[in-house]
Amino acid sequence: MRKLHVSWIVVVLLASVAPGTLAGEIVEESSKERFPDPVIVQTADGPVTLRATGTALRKKWLWKVYAIAGYADERIALGDDPGRAIVESKLAKRMHLRMLRDVDAEKIANGVNEALEKSSTVPLDLIAEERAQFLTVFGRGELKKGDDLQMTYLPGEGLQLAVNGEVKEVIAGERFARAFFQIYFGVVPVDEGLKRDLLAALP
Repeated sequence: MRKLHVSWIVVVLLASVAPGTLAGEIVEESSKERFPDPVIVQTADGPVTLRATGTALRKKWLWKVYAIAGYADERIALGDDPGRAIVESKLAKRMHLRMLRDVDAEKIANGVNEALEKSSTVPLDLIAEERAQFLTVFGRGELKKGDDLQMTYLPGEGLQLAVNGEVKEVIAGERFARAFFQIYFGVVPVDEGLKRDLLAALP
């Protein structure tokens, strides 16, 4: 009887997990890429838990370019407009990109620049220096299939840029981070379908 009771609890718990997720990870269904969920990041105030908001696939014509997962501090009050809440929150958040093909890094950087011009409500002349910093990290060489790019906003610090777990740069302040997250979660995102998918794992 005890075994049956435990088994029933397990079944109930598994049934309550959102589609596309398993304990400890979330899956981008089109590419089958798996991302950790939750993740712990270190901030000036100590460790913080980030929960996945959703996953999506970025394509260029017929080519799969990268899979992406969004994360937000579990303390963010998401309300009726979670995209806006994530953009405006000054708590920790992250975008995690995994390359699905080899791509010239400059193309990715230029794509981000074009997306900023479309999505940002922050005047671009105010983040010119920060955009240049971004290009120094992601605008040179080649990104390889399987490379992980993590852009993490850390309160009081700025947007931390990491490649394959190695921190390359921190773009100080909140302004550029806000513009960056507007690409994916803003009122005019780079892709409406991408935004929808990146919010699909929320309750």
